[in-house]
Amino acid sequence: MENVKEKLTKAIEIIVQKGISKEPGAARFMAERIVLLIADFVKQITPGATGAFPEGKLDEHDQGQLRMLVSHDEKNVRLDFGKSVAWIAMPTNEALTIAFAILEHCGVVIEHKVMQNPAKGEGA
Repeated sequence: MENVKEKLTKAIEIIVQKGISKEPGAARFMAERIVLLIADFVKQITPGATGAFPEGKLDEHDQGQLRMLVSHDEKNVRLDFGKSVAWIAMPTNEALTIAFAILEHCGVVIEHKVMQNPAKGEGA
């Protein structure tokens, strides 16, 4: 996702700093490039099924990877899965990432220094 954001940022930066070439069609070409980059970015962040099984199929009910968005307003934290979901499963590190995202949307400041299953004698 960062790659798309970086490409879009660079394209806009060129326009702002240098202006658009006076060549016929240059502005249209740049506008079309930006639209394609935005469409690619939106596709990457839209919640819903991706069709992938990055951890393999867990059982016959597994419908594959699900992209989700976490957002909030004054009253609620919202988890948007983009479709109806009966259950979700994920590796522990992804569960921690979601937990941190939810906490941050609740206004909790998180210092990302976590040791999962520290060795005996080490603090968390």
